[in-house]
Amino acid sequence: MLVVVVIIGLLAAMAIPAFEKVRQTSQARLCINQQRQLAAALDQYRLENGSGAQEWSDVAGPGKLLAAMPACPLGGTYNGAPTDSGGYHVTCSLPGHDPAALPAR
Repeated sequence: MLVVVVIIGLLAAMAIPAFEKVRQTSQARLCINQQRQLAAALDQYRLENGSGAQEWSDVAGPGKLLAAMPACPLGGTYNGAPTDSGGYHVTCSLPGHDPAALPAR
């Protein structure tokens, strides 16, 4: 019986860090996808109105391009900036929440 308990403990000790890594990667991917949604909404707003949005409430909220303002799953804040090509680049304030920080699938 003791051997079984030890084996279960060892398996749990190996599995818990793996699950945590998967969870962190999933949260970062969700954040990145939300950044892309926000960038697309900013682009669409500019195309429809002829000028860029001044604040997030211009594109997110009831009756707007996005029904609600997406939130980073870990509490980061989003910042949008126009690019040289005329689009928008949205970033998260948390490190590791950018496409370059994630491993390829």
